[in-house]
Amino acid sequence: VGLDLEKSWDELFQIIAKSPYTRLPVYEGEINQIKGILHLRDALDLLTKGMLNRNSLEGLLRKVYFIPEGVPLHTQLFNFRTEKQR
Repeated sequence: VGLDLEKSWDELFQIIAKSPYTRLPVYEGEINQIKGILHLRDALDLLTKGMLNRNSLEGLLRKVYFIPEGVPLHTQLFNFRTEKQR
């Protein structure tokens, strides 16, 4: 489940409203073109005020944390702890 910025705002809103997840990847065109991660807790305040739109949604995106291929598990777990990532 993710948000494709090429979809209409109504479609994006429905995905956000019905999502069982708290974090959604936001991409443009295809899932490999990730723009950021939307944490629904960040969007909730704007959503309840009726101020959530395409522009404000893009302003809420968090940086994506990519894991380089070939990194040993113990190194990556240390990186998660250091970077405070989930």
